[in-house]
Amino acid sequence: MNNLNFKTKLLIAFLGLSVVTAALLSTISIHHSQKTARNHIRSNALSIAVSAAAQVDGDLHEQIQNPGDEETEAYRQIEKELRRIRDANRRNDVHVAFIYTMRRVAEDPDKWIYVVDAEEPGDDKSGVGDETEWETLGTDADEEPLRLGDSYAENSFTKDEFGVWLSANAPILNSEGEPVAVLGVDFKADDIIAEKNRILIANLGGLAVALVLAVILSILLARKISKPLRDIAAGVSKIGRGHLEHRMDETRRDEFGEINRALNKMSKSLLERDALKGALSRYVSQDAVKDLIQEGEFPTFRGSRKKMTILLCEIKNLEQLTEVLSPGALVELLNSYFDSLVSVIFKHKGTIDRLPGDGLSAVFGALGGDDDQETLAVNAAAELLAENEKLNKKWGLCGQDAFQLHIGVHTGDAIFGNIGSDHRVEFTVLGKSMKIASVIGDLNRTYQTSALFSEATCEKISDDFPFIEVGDFQPGPKQTMIRLYTLRSLNKAA
Repeated sequence: MNNLNFKTKLLIAFLGLSVVTAALLSTISIHHSQKTARNHIRSNALSIAVSAAAQVDGDLHEQIQNPGDEETEAYRQIEKELRRIRDANRRNDVHVAFIYTMRRVAEDPDKWIYVVDAEEPGDDKSGVGDETEWETLGTDADEEPLRLGDSYAENSFTKDEFGVWLSANAPILNSEGEPVAVLGVDFKADDIIAEKNRILIANLGGLAVALVLAVILSILLARKISKPLRDIAAGVSKIGRGHLEHRMDETRRDEFGEINRALNKMSKSLLERDALKGALSRYVSQDAVKDLIQEGEFPTFRGSRKKMTILLCEIKNLEQLTEVLSPGALVELLNSYFDSLVSVIFKHKGTIDRLPGDGLSAVFGALGGDDDQETLAVNAAAELLAENEKLNKKWGLCGQDAFQLHIGVHTGDAIFGNIGSDHRVEFTVLGKSMKIASVIGDLNRTYQTSALFSEATCEKISDDFPFIEVGDFQPGPKQTMIRLYTLRSLNKAA
């Protein structure tokens, strides 16, 4: 079953359910119809027996006592009446086989004898005094087949020398209202069985038609249900292949429509995440992008103000390198150089602000890492200087031909967001803190250092790094002096 597609499984399920349901209903219908038909025949037989018994004169019947009384007027009169009743009830819907009267033997109450038999002379006709012998068939075999004074139709067939019958009996009353004999009516068991078989065949025919209809309806229903599922599978497959712009049919008002709307919502969300991922990957590392998306922390680039740590890195001797290297070699070298520097920034959860060509600006705490942004920025600055030395050695650059960095780091409030036109936008950090970081970077020339950090950056993490105070400066008229620090070494204190 696991190798079958859903449509086939659905079709098998519908067919199985249809077959079981049709078979069950047909069984119930056949049983009920046959029982109804049998009860109908029993009811007709009892009605005929009661009606016929009422038309027999009990006192006249009492005159027939001995064999040979068939020639008496009393016998002939009752025989004639019974034949009339018999012939009147030989129709298509009901067919009386025999009609007769019986009397209990006075000397032996368990024995019964025939009195008047409506049959014409022949092998099937019983004479006055002929003993009745029969056998009750089926579950009622132990019940007494004849009861004087009661009107009833037998539940089971009885068998005698003439055949198998379904019989009904009614008492014949004398003028005093006392039962003196029993009138019996026999229906052929074969006729009843034939009627049951007719009902069975009709029901089986109905079952066959129902099964054919069930097959057709199952196929149509399986197609109707499996088609939207196939559409959903095709849509999911397209989305899985990266076609996130694909949209499912939302016009349905059933559960499939709900699934389609959920899939459209999912693909739209994935498309937005892809767009966001593409935008973020320009500024932060892939791991940072993944973390932001998984945590659901989607930054807004429409403009936000927050505390962040700004790192400005400048190649102080780039103009000299442009005179030494060819344009192609310089561009190739700078691309490789900045690739390494950006990797360092990304490693420490920084966000790239700009790559102007002669350096880079990065911020920490803008898109994550708020709590330890100062630590991340200082470690990034130290590793940038270490990476710079490593690259110079790798490329064999030394002296004035080697890359030389000046780094300025400051912590403060700033505004960040996407700024530009409809044709081009860039992630940009604005504010006084950016200007202060730029001034700090320039002061490396004054203090003959490679990296300077503002007091705002160092005060929170002063116990974690070997900072050395180098001086202070005033960023502008009437502004508070800012104390500056550098690192004793490039490694974080143990």
